Formats: sequence, structure tokens, C-alpha cells
Amino acid sequence: MSLSDLPTSHSDRLFDDTDQLPQNCQLAARHFAKFVLRHGEFDKEGRFQLNWQTLDAAIRSSSSKDVMLDRYCTATITEPKKTLGSLSRQIIEVLSSDLRVNLSIPETDVLTEKVTSTFNEKIEFKAGVVSAEFSILYARPIGNDPNYMQSLVVTIVLSTTMTQTQNWFGYTATKQYFCANVKAMKVTLSKDFGRAAITNEKSLPPFHLAFLFFIFLFVILNLV
Repeated sequence: MSLSDLPTSHSDRLFDDTDQLPQNCQLAARHFAKFVLRHGEFDKEGRFQLNWQTLDAAIRSSSSKDVMLDRYCTATITEPKKTLGSLSRQIIEVLSSDLRVNLSIPETDVLTEKVTSTFNEKIEFKAGVVSAEFSILYARPIGNDPNYMQSLVVTIVLSTTMTQTQNWFGYTATKQYFCANVKAMKVTLSKDFGRAAITNEKSLPPFHLAFLFFIFLFVILNLV
């Protein structure tokens, strides 16, 4: 399900296929969707802009054992593609190879549809180079394991180059090519993800908490 299609208040519906997940992991999937949304914002046109730097840092620095970054990839498809279908297939090949996943037909269909709709709805066709960005969030089971799941976070920046030439007879010929920049990560989540808040700061030791309590109590008593 594409992040850019949903407002933050609908983060529970970011995954449209959670029924394929083990029952134990469905709540973790919703928690992770909300977690991802905290690392980005929606622009004026309702498109979600993911902050990969803060998302990556939050996962890598987390002391929680319920989330683990498995693989991370960036790729640029610089060889121009003449059709959106060929571009989509190239993106799928990159994700399958770099993240070492076997995307299902429904998963590839979601990506292909989003590539096509982004060009048709978001990009104004005009001479020169124009681009648009979208993100997709996947929830996937890990075999028959009831306690763990995978999530794929994918951001794709699509660009198209359109050139127009006029021949001797006055006819205008238009050529269009497509390219993409891909950034993605594969994350393993346990069924307990989200039950404890994930922060970049470790909890204070008990004696620090006790010390702060006595300082607070001292201040209150002196104010009375």
C-alpha cells in the first residue's frame, strides 16, 4: 500500500494485506506503519515525503530487540526505458536482487500500478525533465514463523525526459524516456514491536530516577 495515498490518521490501514500475516504480527505491522509515518510528512499535494536519514538512524540506534535492519539498498536506473512496464520490471529486479526477496505477484502488481499512476496523475508532461516521488510499505510473513514478519520500505523517484523535434515537413515527433532512483530497506519485526516506545535515548537507570525524584521533592518542600 502506498504511503502517499493515506493521511496520517489512517496509518492503521497502510497495510492492505495484513490478513496474510500471522495473527500475532498484525498489531506489530500497524505499529511499524505509524513508526514510519513519524519519519516524514505530507506535502501540500498529499504526497508522503519520507525522511530516510532519520528513519535509518532510529532503527540502527534502537536498543529494542523487536526491530532489526536486515538489508539496505540504493540504486539508480540510468539507462532510459522506453515504457513504464520495462521500468517497473527493472525496479522489481533491483529490489529482488539487493534486498534478497522474492516479491509475490500482488506485491509486484502494487508497484507497477503505482509507477503508472504516478506518471499519469502526478507528472505534467512537458518538454525537458520532470520527476515525482512515492513510497510503498510492504508487510510480509516469514515462512510459517508465527512470531516474526518482514517489512519492506521502498521510495522511488521517477523521472521522465521528453524531447520534441520537428522535421522538414512540419511534423512534430515526441520521444519520452523513463528513469528511476530507488531506495529501500528490509526490516525484520517481532510480534512485540511497538509495545514499548522506540526512542534514540536509553532509559535512565533506577538510581538516576531516584535522584531526580529527591531533587523534585526538595524543590517542592522549599516552595511550601
